[in-house]
Amino acid sequence: MDACKHSISDSADGRHCKQHPRTATHVIQTSSYFICLALDPNVKLAYVEDKWDAEATQDGIAHLEAVFDEYYIPPHAILPEPTTSTIDLPSSENVQYGHSWMRATVQARKAQDRRTSNPHEELGQYLAAPLEDVKNIVRWWGLHMVQYPTLSHMARDYLAIQGSAVPSERAFSSGGLTATACQNRLSGEIFEALQILKSGY
Repeated sequence: MDACKHSISDSADGRHCKQHPRTATHVIQTSSYFICLALDPNVKLAYVEDKWDAEATQDGIAHLEAVFDEYYIPPHAILPEPTTSTIDLPSSENVQYGHSWMRATVQARKAQDRRTSNPHEELGQYLAAPLEDVKNIVRWWGLHMVQYPTLSHMARDYLAIQGSAVPSERAFSSGGLTATACQNRLSGEIFEALQILKSGY
């Protein structure tokens, strides 16, 4: 899934942002920016609803829903119906049998609820939930992957996008200083080791 292929159509006059039109014109040329904000449980739609105009906000939500549809995971692909053959018996002495059985039952109920619900209900519930004070967003999505399976899949792709090209450009520049005309016979292993050492110190 190429997370960067989705684009928001934008008029060049920059009217989408209430306070910084030039900045808004640049950042909303791609839906990735909007989606990354929405997938941050600290922000969601709070920033764009306050700083962007209604047209740009609705455009971003429409693209968010379109990408959600592409990523949508059917319930049966996440949690199968519980049977005696699909429930794993606890292998550790620290895990009680009752807890394992209870967890499987709860997950099966969540899967059943998802089968009878609107696919966009997951997205709506996430956006309607209160903002949270989250320090580790990756861990947060890992803890909520059962509650928001499709959105957690999106988060793994979109939140990994670098906000700046500076680190990669710096790596290319550093590589050019390592593999010069006088050092063009370095093996790939040596070149990699040198780059790792340079980045570490």
